[in-house]
Amino acid sequence: MSEARTEDRLGRLETDVAEIKTTLARLEPMIVRIDATLPYLATKAELADKPSRGYLWGVMAAMVGAQAVALAAAALIFSVLQARPAPPTAVPRANAAARILAGEDRPYSCRLFDDEQRKCAFGSCDMRTVERLRNECLRDGGRP
Repeated sequence: MSEARTEDRLGRLETDVAEIKTTLARLEPMIVRIDATLPYLATKAELADKPSRGYLWGVMAAMVGAQAVALAAAALIFSVLQARPAPPTAVPRANAAARILAGEDRPYSCRLFDDEQRKCAFGSCDMRTVERLRNECLRDGGRP
C-alpha cells in the first residue's frame, strides 16, 4: 500500500511540474517583450553626468527671476510711452458779479447758512442751527 501511495504522489508531482512548464512557456515571450520595451538602467557614469537637484532649482529660480525682470522692464516701458494728458486749458475767471451770484466770494459759514435756510423752506430745519450759522456768517464778514 505504501507503494501505491508513492506512485499517486509521484503522479501528482509530475502533473504539477507539467503545469509549471506550460505556464513558464507562456511567460517567457512576455518577459522578453517587456525587457525589450524598458530602457536600460543608467550606469554610474551616466548618473554622474546628470545635474543635481540643487543645480536644477537654481536654474528654475534664475528663469523666474529673469521673467520678473522682463515684466518689470515692460511695465516701465509702457508707463514711459503712455500718452500724457494735455495740460488743462486756462479757464477765464468770471467777473465779480458772476462770482457773487454763484456764491464763490461768500464765506463758508454764509454758504452753510444759505443751505440751512433752503431746508427751512421745506420745513426740516433747526432754528438754533439757523441762528448759529447766521451769527457765524455775520462774524466772518458776510451778509446773511
